[in-house]
Amino acid sequence: MARFQPLPSVVHFTQLFGSVAKMKEYSTVISLFKEIRELGIPINDYTLNILINCFCRLNRVDFGFATLGIFYKCGYTPDVTTFTTLINGYVLEGKTSEAVNLFRRLTKYGDIEPNEITYATVIKGLCKVGDTTMAIRLLRSMQKWNSRPTVVMYSTIIDNLCKDGNIDDALRLLSEMREWDIMPNVVTYNSVVDGLCILGRWEDATRMLSDMMEQNIFPNVITFTMLVDALCKEGRTEEAEDILDIMIRRGEKPGVITYSALMDGYCLRGQMKKAKEVLPS
Repeated sequence: MARFQPLPSVVHFTQLFGSVAKMKEYSTVISLFKEIRELGIPINDYTLNILINCFCRLNRVDFGFATLGIFYKCGYTPDVTTFTTLINGYVLEGKTSEAVNLFRRLTKYGDIEPNEITYATVIKGLCKVGDTTMAIRLLRSMQKWNSRPTVVMYSTIIDNLCKDGNIDDALRLLSEMREWDIMPNVVTYNSVVDGLCILGRWEDATRMLSDMMEQNIFPNVITFTMLVDALCKEGRTEEAEDILDIMIRRGEKPGVITYSALMDGYCLRGQMKKAKEVLPS
């Protein structure tokens, strides 16, 4: 492409960079960028955003910020994508406080209006460090910017609450989703079912399974396997068998983990014959 005369459009070079970045060959993109700069091949703001993302993916958010100088030098203005990428870079490096501070500076001065991806990135970072209180507060502040929370944002926080054992807070957030007319998906329900199983709240877990089906959200192999595993650990292998039957009737194919959980349950109860028979022929 660099030898073509006339040169291909900057769009084509940027598409090439984007494709290489999707292959996670971030160092290659950086090397190619240096090469086209030496050859005098033009770049645009999209090219620079890809470059910043590559630096951030390599845990060099400092180089990402340094790239902002090229933005201004070339006459481009960093946009919400640019700063969201830098925020994500901080999150990837485990520097959530810096990510939150950058987000606050952007929103305080109003230069950049955050979008759904910006919010989702900060929420992911907050949940990563266990600050679900701040994540929920940020979720509810989205109205200020006329943004609408997404199922991914709610699911991220709900999953974190469930892992921390705060299942009642997770259930309240699940109800709040519906008030916003945001339908939970199978990922959301899986987190809640798992949290209920860990706490031994079997009736609530079963009710959640029924609720999923009523909402036309069909449990997947992960949902069923979690229930089978949890029941077997409690020695309730008969109920686990019932769940396995429902799973098969629903067209979900049990995996190795599902059968292993059932076998462990039989072994715990000394039902060695059933443990040997559980594997499909």
